[in-house]
Amino acid sequence: MVLNNVNVRMRLFVSYILLILLTLTSGLLGIKGMWDLYHNMEYLGSDRIPDLIHLNELNFQRMVIRAQTLEVFAAPESINPSQEITRILTARNNSWKDVDEAWEEFLSIPRMTETGKKMLIEVSASYKAWRDIYIQLDALIMKMSEAQNEEQFDTYYYQYDTFYSRMLPISESFGQNLMKIKNHNTNQTNIYVENSVKQGNLFISISIAVILVQLLQVFLADYL
Repeated sequence: MVLNNVNVRMRLFVSYILLILLTLTSGLLGIKGMWDLYHNMEYLGSDRIPDLIHLNELNFQRMVIRAQTLEVFAAPESINPSQEITRILTARNNSWKDVDEAWEEFLSIPRMTETGKKMLIEVSASYKAWRDIYIQLDALIMKMSEAQNEEQFDTYYYQYDTFYSRMLPISESFGQNLMKIKNHNTNQTNIYVENSVKQGNLFISISIAVILVQLLQVFLADYL
């Protein structure tokens, strides 16, 4: 009788120890799951999503500047060509400020893969070529605005048309590289989200299993 009581108490003791261990395990899994969720959301919010926003902004500003570049061709037909070109130059300067800000923000985000690092080198090279050709175009716009006579204006206008033709493939190359790295970032983000969802589902499954084992332990303890 005494031996049976000892065995029962031992089984109860072991059962409660297992219950405590399972409870601790469940709690630790919950904490880890919450920490991973926080880390994943922070990564998406501070790196992946801003990266896509900056790439979109750079491509948008590229097209805005392209439109301003085309406006120069229509300036001679306006009522006051000099005033129109001055307006375009003011808008252009504001656009470059937006480009500089978006580019600096884009560069501040680290590249996590070797493919991303290689793409960054490519897009940086095409960005530099794009900015360099526009230095020439902007200088010609300035000269047109300061032209003293129609002959000077026509000379700069012809040169502008030549540099515009040179700019087009450079701008397109820059745009293609922006889209290339954007698509890569989108794919990487989707993979990251999918892995996070799988990891979350795994934690949920483990937590459910732990809870079921806990309930089983409680039932056995009461039965004993």
